[in-house]
Amino acid sequence: APDAWHAALGGDFSGGGGGGGDAPVVLDVRNHYESAVGTFAGATALGTETFKDTYAALDGALAGKPRDEPVYMFCTGGIRCVKAGSYVKQALGFEHVKRLDQGIVGYERWRDGEGGDSLFEGDNFVFDKRADPDAESPS
Repeated sequence: APDAWHAALGGDFSGGGGGGGDAPVVLDVRNHYESAVGTFAGATALGTETFKDTYAALDGALAGKPRDEPVYMFCTGGIRCVKAGSYVKQALGFEHVKRLDQGIVGYERWRDGEGGDSLFEGDNFVFDKRADPDAESPS
């Protein structure tokens, strides 16, 4: 959940919010043009052009990492991370995969309701009306 994500990472992905003093692995599972306009500080962008590039990018980003190390993942609305998270668990063998429920959209809605500082820096790239809770749903 967004509140657990915010608390677990301690507001600073680059300085050790994951527990043992080392910065946790935080992956931005969106395409390069989405990451370019906004992301969480300290997150590693996969730099992909399309979703089909994600699996190879995950292989590279997690190569050499211990399989018991927590991996935090986020995307725009959370759907992409469901598939990517399953891949990281099942194909790559990571034991502790955490994904931001409802993605950045859910995090921003939670943060707006709570007030205070957001850990997300920049803009959330969306091509539809998910970021606007008052917008009509597409038919």
